[in-house]
Amino acid sequence: MTRQTFISRILVLLLLAAGMGHVVAQKPSMTYDGKVLKVIVPNGGHLGFVQSDTEKVPAISRAFSWDAGGKCLFMPGEYEFLVPDLEGESGNVCLPCLVNEESYQICVEIARKPIVQEQNSVSNEKKSLSAVNIAILIVLIAIFLPLLALLLLRKRKMKGEQQLSIKPSDNVFSMIEDKSSCHEKGLQHVKDRKGEYLTFDLREVFRDTTIEKVYFSTALIKRLYDFFNRSLEGAGRTNETGCYLLGCWDYADVRKQHYDISLEYMVEPGDDADFGEYSLNFGKKIGINMGSVIHNLASKSKRDYVLTCWMHSHPGLGLFLSHQDLVVQQQLVYPGHKGRLLAIVVDTNTPDLETGFFTPRKDGSMNNNEDVMKWFSLEDIYKKAKETVQRLNNPPQDNVAGVEFPADPNYMRVSLDGETIRCLDFSGKAINQMNDVLYAGKRGVAGYFYGDASRPNVLVENCLQYENEEKIGCIIHDESAPVDALCAEFVNEVNGCKFIIIYRSDEQMQVCSPDSKGGFASVGTTAIVSMSQMKEWIRRKRV
Repeated sequence: MTRQTFISRILVLLLLAAGMGHVVAQKPSMTYDGKVLKVIVPNGGHLGFVQSDTEKVPAISRAFSWDAGGKCLFMPGEYEFLVPDLEGESGNVCLPCLVNEESYQICVEIARKPIVQEQNSVSNEKKSLSAVNIAILIVLIAIFLPLLALLLLRKRKMKGEQQLSIKPSDNVFSMIEDKSSCHEKGLQHVKDRKGEYLTFDLREVFRDTTIEKVYFSTALIKRLYDFFNRSLEGAGRTNETGCYLLGCWDYADVRKQHYDISLEYMVEPGDDADFGEYSLNFGKKIGINMGSVIHNLASKSKRDYVLTCWMHSHPGLGLFLSHQDLVVQQQLVYPGHKGRLLAIVVDTNTPDLETGFFTPRKDGSMNNNEDVMKWFSLEDIYKKAKETVQRLNNPPQDNVAGVEFPADPNYMRVSLDGETIRCLDFSGKAINQMNDVLYAGKRGVAGYFYGDASRPNVLVENCLQYENEEKIGCIIHDESAPVDALCAEFVNEVNGCKFIIIYRSDEQMQVCSPDSKGGFASVGTTAIVSMSQMKEWIRRKRV
């Protein structure tokens, strides 16, 4: 090795050593320059103090803002406080604190004000700076020489393999880091058991959302319903409560900017959670419990489960995300998938347990109450889940003569008596939506039907303008063309439909079910229904 090469490597490694010192120095710090107390918290964690631990330094205790529980939390960033009387403290001041949920002593570096001399000598300043630089160089060389020897030794042993690896710094939420695994990813298991989930399309709720579809487990809905009802059993004012929800996910588009998620399992807070009337602190144990639940789920199911939602209550306060809620959302998101975490708020002091879903926007900000186009009710969600479970546990005997399906007063029935469909039961919402999609009067496919087509009495819950794989039918606007011709013209749109409706006028619509082979070429069964009559049914007198 030449002398020049050796010197070059020394310079490179000196820079590397300086850079490594910068990477490792990731602990929060506090400095005091005689006037201003500066708190510096690096990215990836937080710093917390308890007021009782700071009382021995009154100046600092008075400078900080404490919550009702006597706690002060600093998120990543820099904070400055005017502390004029800390100068009276002797030497450096060490305070007990929590850094990334671990006990830690942080020492305040007290820099005394420099003594201003009457003689201002520029040469003395230059000499001082030169002395400092020489001292720094000596320290770096002292650090470098053993490091160089170690690097050369390890290089020989490892035969040129890469030997340096930086260990990730601990994070307050490190237990939920989105780590790659060999387990199955995606939502195929949900789609294979679609009858066990309720589907929510959040594109109907927000104009700008990174979460499109939410598959909500009926078993989880029952558990959440019981959980929030239990919070109402005590006397006095109702406190907030909440939980974490685990599930799986998949990309909703090829650009990988939108997500579909499932909500399948619940993690309750531990005994260190603090439930208040206007606030909720989940505590530390819920994160530990969640890590254990995710590990057990992955071991048993061989699927990759993550935190997909967090849910909490606003008793009597309405549905919105507070400033503190937004902070929690920011803390819980996975760094690589910031648009994947759903937040649900339920007002437990409302008759129907009013519920709001809140999602991230494409720019990373959160949708809030002013952006919501559609609200939900936990009571209605629970009832729907109950009906779904009952249908699964009591499957109908399809295509058996004499089997009756009693009419539901909440649905308008259109009888077909076809080979595959006995009748269509339309909800009032679906009828109103049919009227909306037909308003423009444009020829062609006006909308698509969604609901439950798992039994001969098909439930039609919605009629929307967009199409996806969950459609059960469609409505075509055409005044005169034969059904066969329309099915051939719109073959792609009709494909996969359990039934179709041909709108001729408000007084005449043809409702068609397929034949036993599933085709509409030779229409199986046709019934005539009036749109006017359907709208009149909505306006009926309820008993």
